[in-house]
Amino acid sequence: MKKSKVVLITGATSGIGLQLARRYKARGFQLVLTGRRSLRNLPQDLFNKDNYCEVELTDKGCINKLNEFLESYGVTKLDLLVHNAGIGWFGDLVEQSSQSVEKIITVNTKVPIALSRSLLPIIRNASGKIIFISSVTANLPCKDFAAYAASKAAIDGFARSLRVELKDKVEVLLVE
Repeated sequence: MKKSKVVLITGATSGIGLQLARRYKARGFQLVLTGRRSLRNLPQDLFNKDNYCEVELTDKGCINKLNEFLESYGVTKLDLLVHNAGIGWFGDLVEQSSQSVEKIITVNTKVPIALSRSLLPIIRNASGKIIFISSVTANLPCKDFAAYAASKAAIDGFARSLRVELKDKVEVLLVE
């Protein structure tokens, strides 16, 4: 019997992440889903204690928590990592708090880099793929999105360089 492919989707509890989770489930993938919402508030047809890791990506121990979750469920290969989690802020940069800027940079840039680095061995085990969900604001400047655009431009640069580093080993995709 062929084992199903494994996909990890960050920010899977709403929006694009939730729709991706539904789509990959329909295609027969084994799901590993993350988000900051409580499991009891999520659709039980998709989320359960075996596939959902409640994690706040601004917490310092978030990478360790996710790695421990994967290890506890025996995940030794990862066919697809989808960096979907993201936060933004709309408005004049002067009115944005420094805490908000730090959260945006952490969730949109720092965590995807650290998580990619941490999970790369099990992604390589599957000759897998890493997908970064970015934004057109990374390349198309617009008013009131300065910190968000900077965080997405940084992850775009990381993804493009990682694609070169991992050529012929792991496919790296960037979606804007």
